Amino acid sequence: METIKEQAIQLLAAQYRRELHKSLRDARHVVERQLIKAQDRHEKRLQHQVTVHFEIGDPVWVYQFFRDRRGENRIKKLAFSWHGPYRIVGKVGENAYSVEISHPDKVVTVNVNRLKKFRGRWTRPFTDEVPAEVEGEGVEDGPLAETDLPSLSFTERLTVAQEDTGIASTNKPLLEIVAKRTINRSVEYLALTSNYETFWLPRSDLMPSYGALVTMFEQAERKKKGLPELRRSSRLADANAEVDEDDILMA
Repeated sequence: METIKEQAIQLLAAQYRRELHKSLRDARHVVERQLIKAQDRHEKRLQHQVTVHFEIGDPVWVYQFFRDRRGENRIKKLAFSWHGPYRIVGKVGENAYSVEISHPDKVVTVNVNRLKKFRGRWTRPFTDEVPAEVEGEGVEDGPLAETDLPSLSFTERLTVAQEDTGIASTNKPLLEIVAKRTINRSVEYLALTSNYETFWLPRSDLMPSYGALVTMFEQAERKKKGLPELRRSSRLADANAEVDEDDILMA
């Protein structure tokens, strides 16, 4: 009996250590994201002191706020005030850049104070992060029109039981996979949604729609461990390259 009890205690202790390790790892991911946000805020404070430069081809977020028209009750709302990623295609004067917009296919001029560097989908600035230099301008005096935005920029927020909020009317409500865990041999991923909430979802629920996000996360984890990337066939590699290009040009 004592041996069985000792084994049970050892199993519980091992499970506790695993759960603690997973919690610490998830916390580290959150801290890393917050550090990126802090760096962006620091750049914002120094923009009037340090000239921000972008190179041709750089992916960027573009700030544009759209106000609901008076008396209009929209079913679908814009999910973000920072849109993209779009691509820098040229420089205009000292403080503006030409940005390629793919919905529809056109090029617009954007002041540098409305641009932020794109470092991944989950680095999209929060909606309430309004550039300081823009606050004094007209709310909608920006380079984009609603017709320039893809359909996935619009979402429908649903309230369930007067408490929980979900997202509907979009085929891409997830932005990033940020962590992974295994419970009872079932693999789950911590997914970041387009309203910046996180949920643990089984791998089966993510596939195949979010297979690209899962692959990106797994490749990044292997790189951190010094392991080679997962090998793919040339056909899949070519398809993935096309998807990566569309991620920039068709956002």
